[in-house]
Amino acid sequence: MILTNFWSDFYTKYIAYGEYQRGLIAGLNTTWGVFSKYHLILMISLLSSFVLFTYLTRNATSKSLEKYQKIVSIVMLVLEVFRTIWLQVYKDEIFFQQDNIIRYDYCNQVCLFLPILCLLGVKELYPFMAAVAFWGGGAVMLYPLNIFRFYGGWHIMPIQSMISHGLMFLSSINLTRIHKISLKHDFFISTIGFLMMAGFSLFYNAERGENFMAFKESSGVPIVALMPNPINKIAIISIVVLGIFLYLLVSKHFEQKFLCTDLKEKKSYDIQESDSTL
Repeated sequence: MILTNFWSDFYTKYIAYGEYQRGLIAGLNTTWGVFSKYHLILMISLLSSFVLFTYLTRNATSKSLEKYQKIVSIVMLVLEVFRTIWLQVYKDEIFFQQDNIIRYDYCNQVCLFLPILCLLGVKELYPFMAAVAFWGGGAVMLYPLNIFRFYGGWHIMPIQSMISHGLMFLSSINLTRIHKISLKHDFFISTIGFLMMAGFSLFYNAERGENFMAFKESSGVPIVALMPNPINKIAIISIVVLGIFLYLLVSKHFEQKFLCTDLKEKKSYDIQESDSTL
């Protein structure tokens, strides 16, 4: 009886969605949860674990790190499937979700496509996924606008979302370590890839009346929220494209420091061979 009551109470507060959750968030503003204790504890815990992982794999070869990244990819897919199932189970209770199995927000697309590309080993697209995952995962971990907004306390969905965005961020670091960057080529591929993501969002915004990527309405997004439509769309796209370029530029600059051991040695050998031919 005690265990039954405990589980019922736990399920109501931390897993399900209903009157309890709606009561907790009633009257809260659109940025509720940002820099709260829930946000800071999760963010610091995730970043600390990523620093530890990167340190422990500092001497890893590209093949071994790819294996680790595939495990991360599987976890990302499991979390995304869980999120989708949860939203379908509680779609009649929650007021912010329509009957859409697949979401076309920026991070939902990354959480779906990045693991699949990694598991398939499509290395040509690693720089693209690394760049968009870095900004999507990093930005949301630092400023989780919609993660805590619709929930109260330690609910399972903000935890799932923070972990998913954290794994996006970790994946971007891993993918950068196992791929030598060609700035012009990778920027071109990355920009085309992001524009395709934006195209999906714009199409389904028009088709379903959604607000994917905050293109339709940017409330709560710093600075962009002040811009009228369609200037906000242009601003969001421009900011992300600029962010992709800066990420690739900085990654290229520090490439020799962060590349996996075997790639670093190969690069050093190539430099020495080039010098000898001169």
